[in-house]
Amino acid sequence: MFRRILLRNLISMMVPLIIIEAMILFMAIQLASLDKFRCYNLTDLSMAEILYLEGKTNISIACPDNLKPAGFNFVSDDKVIGEYYYLLTDKGITLFILDPETAAGIKDGSKETLYVKIVKDTVSAKYVEEEYNDELGLGSDTLNGYVSEYVFDEPEYPVVKISILSYIKIIDVIIIAVTFFYFVLAALYPFINFSIRKRGIDISKAELIDVLDDELENHLIEKDGNFYVTEKYEIYASISYFSVT
Repeated sequence: MFRRILLRNLISMMVPLIIIEAMILFMAIQLASLDKFRCYNLTDLSMAEILYLEGKTNISIACPDNLKPAGFNFVSDDKVIGEYYYLLTDKGITLFILDPETAAGIKDGSKETLYVKIVKDTVSAKYVEEEYNDELGLGSDTLNGYVSEYVFDEPEYPVVKISILSYIKIIDVIIIAVTFFYFVLAALYPFINFSIRKRGIDISKAELIDVLDDELENHLIEKDGNFYVTEKYEIYASISYFSVT
């Protein structure tokens, strides 16, 4: 009888817990599928405008071999947030804003993949156009539209949010697996049930379960809700724990 009570309470406690953990995993998967928390691989940089308009702004790209420093820094509150780089193609100039660490990796040739966010930055594009116009001694409108207003911005990439969601999914899968494994083991081997608390009883949990089975089956004196009194023991059997004295 005691084993049946153990199993009943184990099911009552573990099944809702597994359902809650599964719901957390489902929510994390749903959030990770949203464009603002999802990273897309981009192989053709000319697709930047289309992806931006579709809301698919978080991307990973292979670091271009001919990515060059533009000679400008991205500064906020007198602090250098990033460094401007540019990529020159037959279609024009594409701007990158890269973290100083990434810029250092590009300079020593160790950077292979960039994780950036596509932002529409007309001001930066116009500024670079004007600077290059002045440097080359060209007319003010010579390079008009030559610098793309869609900038690949690494500091804006939501790396923390995306990483947190990834970790939540991994950790939750592990928790679900551990919970289910414990559920199965505790159902098969009741003595490993963590909810049993025995006070002043010197026998093992396995022996105690056998004894309580017999006590509740053959020597039960009183039962009041979850409280049982036998000839030798007093048992309080809540869903989350069993107290035996």
